[in-house]
Amino acid sequence: MTARDPGGRAAADAPGPVLVNAAEPGHERMLMTAELDQLRLQVDIGSEVTVIHLDGELDPHTAPLLQREFDRVVDLGASRVVFDLRELRFIDSSGLRVVISAHRRLTTSGGSFALAAPNDTTRRLLEITGLLDHFEIVEAP
Repeated sequence: MTARDPGGRAAADAPGPVLVNAAEPGHERMLMTAELDQLRLQVDIGSEVTVIHLDGELDPHTAPLLQREFDRVVDLGASRVVFDLRELRFIDSSGLRVVISAHRRLTTSGGSFALAAPNDTTRRLLEITGLLDHFEIVEAP
């Protein structure tokens, strides 16, 4: 695994997921990155909504990373979260479990949760499992 700084440059080797925090000057938001070999997350914490961009595969190996990042942003106070799925290439039942858990945690506490731009395969999986009607789907985060 290679850690990357906010500019995308390789950083020193580090065990496990890597988090990089980068507050943008003049903006009330923070960008964080966490990654494993098969999944890269970019977390964009804004004043109104937090967007978690997923790039890669969401499976039993990577689902815990997404769960940890989601839990962390909600623990920091996020009440509106969007999972941006534009770059998600694969999702299985363990990934769906994280999505369902995130939706449940936010909606039961008065927050909101949405999925942005699921590809055709992901959208079909949501349809087959009967979950498409339970989530807000937006075209862009």
